[in-house]
Amino acid sequence: MNVFLSWSGTRSCLVAEALKPWLKCVLQTTTPWISTTDIERGSLWQKDIGKQLQDSTVGIICLTRENLNSAWILFEAGALAKGLETSRVCTLLIDLPVSEVTGPLSQFNHTPVDKQSVEKLINSINQQLASPVDGVTLRKTFEVFWPDLEKRIAEIIAVTPNQDPPEPPKESDILKDIAGNLGILINRITQLETKIQHTPSSPNLGLSSGGLLGYMATTPQELLEQEIAQQKIMTLEDMKRAMFPPDRSIGSVHTRKKKE
Repeated sequence: MNVFLSWSGTRSCLVAEALKPWLKCVLQTTTPWISTTDIERGSLWQKDIGKQLQDSTVGIICLTRENLNSAWILFEAGALAKGLETSRVCTLLIDLPVSEVTGPLSQFNHTPVDKQSVEKLINSINQQLASPVDGVTLRKTFEVFWPDLEKRIAEIIAVTPNQDPPEPPKESDILKDIAGNLGILINRITQLETKIQHTPSSPNLGLSSGGLLGYMATTPQELLEQEIAQQKIMTLEDMKRAMFPPDRSIGSVHTRKKKE
């Protein structure tokens, strides 16, 4: 099973490079992939990364304050999430708490770098294997190798510079996003209402409007009216979610040289 290790920035890269051999020791049937070591010289790295994103069953995003808003991280996360029904994507929070993860990345399962959370992540990956390791064996293996990873990540954090936490979004920016999304939804509803005005009513199968089949038949106009009603409901729900976002603090478990 392919495991794609996503990174951007020095601290994230070093953790991803430490995670690759460690993960292979704990779950030997996995094939962790990272761009810094697994892209052949002279190859088109964009093509290699694209293929790995497509073929990977699990994606681990090594997330730091430095790369929280990285365009490359967002790109790889989106590419991995396209196959979410059959694949699993999670973030490994190296130097930041769950509460600081906002925007598109907040939809994924988050794994803080602590023993209990990482063990849950390993168990989750194990469940995706064609032949999962039995629980007792996996537990013993994890206990043996966890101290090595814990020590290495602590060393990486100690020798790499800390980054300031990202600034919270300004209220004006939030309102601008809400207004933009609302405008799109209003335009969509307007187009549907215009369409319904130019849609002729369908014959009721040759029966009068009081006939049983005529009464039960749904005309194109009625379908459009139902769609408009649904769009209005969606608009209100989107406005509600935008103004009152859900609590994102739950959920614990869950290549190429970066050009940034």
